[in-house]
Amino acid sequence: MATEKYDLDRKSCARYPVHMISPEQCRAARAWLGWPQPELAKRAKVGLSTVRDFETGTRTPIQNNREAIQRAFETAGVRLVFSGEQAIGIETSARAAGPGVGGTS
Repeated sequence: MATEKYDLDRKSCARYPVHMISPEQCRAARAWLGWPQPELAKRAKVGLSTVRDFETGTRTPIQNNREAIQRAFETAGVRLVFSGEQAIGIETSARAAGPGVGGTS
């Protein structure tokens, strides 16, 4: 299965603990899938304000909500990439829809 890898600004991701989705990864994965914030909130079963505030760095969601957001991306074929303790990007698989094709359900 072919994958594509997208690197993020490592400095901005450094403040998030090991293997915890970063706001940058969230925005990158959502953009790749073509999902607006309400679509991610729906698929992750979290509030829209949770997604919006997380992506802007206003607040960090509780662990259950971070895990739900990560699962929504993984289910859609996007994998978060980490190097040691640092979030560094995303990888997409063949099942990931790609820009503008992720659509809504």
